[in-house]
Amino acid sequence: MVILLGCAGLSAAAWEGEVSVLPADGAEHISVRQAVTVSFSTVPPEGTRVWLDGGAVYDEAWPSPTEWVGTPSEDLARDATHHVLVDAGGTHLVTSFHTAGAPLDADISGHTYEMDLEDTTNLTWILPEGGWGPLLSQSLDSTHSILLMVTDTADNTLTLLGAAGITVGDAVSQSPEIPTWRFDEASFVNDPVLSIRAAEVRLGVDGQDYALFDLAAIGEIALDGTNILDFHVTTVLDARPIEASSPIAICGSVPCTQCPDQGPDDTAGCVPLEFVLDDTPFIEGLALAESAPTQ
Repeated sequence: MVILLGCAGLSAAAWEGEVSVLPADGAEHISVRQAVTVSFSTVPPEGTRVWLDGGAVYDEAWPSPTEWVGTPSEDLARDATHHVLVDAGGTHLVTSFHTAGAPLDADISGHTYEMDLEDTTNLTWILPEGGWGPLLSQSLDSTHSILLMVTDTADNTLTLLGAAGITVGDAVSQSPEIPTWRFDEASFVNDPVLSIRAAEVRLGVDGQDYALFDLAAIGEIALDGTNILDFHVTTVLDARPIEASSPIAICGSVPCTQCPDQGPDDTAGCVPLEFVLDDTPFIEGLALAESAPTQ
């Protein structure tokens, strides 16, 4: 659909401002009812145009002279790439986002999924750069993973329990030594998009305690519930125990940030991590036991 933007007082002079669009360029797992926001650094010139492709029908609004918002009045096509095209006084911008797939066709209550941080054929590291991601995951021991169990799916909300997993041979089980933790309740209104958060996740390796802070992840649950696809994870790893027990000066080699328990004048001790798991599989027959204390 072509949308002409017109506001009284818009300047006809050449415009040299900047344009930004949300959803961000390349964003995935976007709701089929997601509003599109186009922001201009200054008031755009008369004749500025915005195209929204795919035959989408939007209700438009102009909250301020520098912001346009389009909200779909009909569901966008699922599992499809949608483009936003902006022409503002000779400044051209084209961005795209991809919508979520079809809603689940399965009951996932009781399903446990495994985030394997050692399967390099399935995992792509984004941060830290320079090959440090695989090295850090190796330092946490290849037999450990993160397990996620869906304990309830009521009222468009998912309740999840987390635990450390251990692998012996081909068998994955819950570590009996590491406390479980609960994630914040996850809205599932945008079925099949799964978006989860946890303030702190703790793993234990060889008697050493490791913490992951501010864990957030988003992906799509497959139609049959057997896996989570394109699971994009961000978190920060407390690198201080690793540096204390090994000669590796992690924060001297990669950018570090303050840990949640550090003051502004303390030496930064946490490493931002970002990675994508192509496939986070359902482990059939594995149910997590809630051990105390929980995080």
